[in-house]
Amino acid sequence: MKTLQKLICISLFALLGNCKTAEIVPVSECTLPIETDNTSFPQNAALLNLLKIYTQKGLPGLSVLVKTSNGLWIGASGKAGIEENQDMQPCHIHYLASIAKTYTAVVIMKLVETQKIDLDSPISQYLDTNIYKKIGNGDKATVRQLLNHTSGIRDYVSEINYNTDILNNPMAKYSTDKYLGYIYTKEPYFEPGTDYTYSNTNFLLLALIAEKVTGKPLESLYRDIVFEPLGLQQTYYHTLNQGNLVNSYFDRFGDGKLENISSIMKHLLPTYSGDDGIVATPYDMYLFLDALVTNKLVSESSLMQMTAWVHTRKDPDRPEYGLGLTYMKSDYGDGFGHGGTAGGASAKMYYFPDKQTYLIVCMNQGTFFYSPIQDVYDEFWLELQKIMLANQ
Repeated sequence: MKTLQKLICISLFALLGNCKTAEIVPVSECTLPIETDNTSFPQNAALLNLLKIYTQKGLPGLSVLVKTSNGLWIGASGKAGIEENQDMQPCHIHYLASIAKTYTAVVIMKLVETQKIDLDSPISQYLDTNIYKKIGNGDKATVRQLLNHTSGIRDYVSEINYNTDILNNPMAKYSTDKYLGYIYTKEPYFEPGTDYTYSNTNFLLLALIAEKVTGKPLESLYRDIVFEPLGLQQTYYHTLNQGNLVNSYFDRFGDGKLENISSIMKHLLPTYSGDDGIVATPYDMYLFLDALVTNKLVSESSLMQMTAWVHTRKDPDRPEYGLGLTYMKSDYGDGFGHGGTAGGASAKMYYFPDKQTYLIVCMNQGTFFYSPIQDVYDEFWLELQKIMLANQ
């Protein structure tokens, strides 16, 4: 997979060097919907210093939210728009990428609670015949196995044809049907329930199932089940006309020189369904995760099922994934949540129950394809954990 990503990365570098789709859009200033006093937060100085250090190390723009028993801290550093020299603000909107999977999982669990979906029923019970019959394991995998990535169904994002098409023409028309076409008639990775492999296709299919059993588009389900009940004013699905949406950057040659790929990000985001497609502020992300872990979105029983971890066959002692949630192993205490990465964005959203601590990070540069900046981003994440979890 790493070799494939490197080849894709090289091709994308060449593509971006020749294309004229770069969009430099001024990012609006904004204000948080709440009043915060970071100065009274015990780790305020350490967090400010951390953000300063790592934007100086090359991370373009960072926005961080921390919530502990001592209160809420929200800060930002770097640039939301480099070309216009616009500072990153905590109220700016970011691409969540795969974090959308947790939102989709909540929708599915609510439909389970209302008996519209059975977790252990085969997905063939809910999907159209002309879809599931063309998918390896489409006649065997269950809804639960989609949610925890044990279905064995191929990941369309890992298919060479998908990557070739995206690279050759990122501004072409893409859709769920197009994405599914990349895996049709291909062999599955393994028999359902025998192993774990992350697959974006699983959540694309979950979106189709949710729409089929309710007769509503996923946008309406997100709104009715998540966005409106929680009062999320800065969370959007397939909507990108917000002035405070950050620009997106890509390290073309791995030399720290960033290119603006906002137009590509904006074009592709509305083509994803269930596995991606949401933008939000860190504060709205916190409101969502807090509502999830405090049973304001799903029942205690549903949350217990969402945090029942599966393992890979290769490493049976290492928890990997629940139902739309990733297990987070840390030297300072384990947690759960989800991460997301795309060509021009990266984000993390995690809760550490033993520490009663939420850590949310958003960056306007992609780490999907490797570049040295990914090491800097990973180092930043580890240092943030150390500051916030080591002495809690």
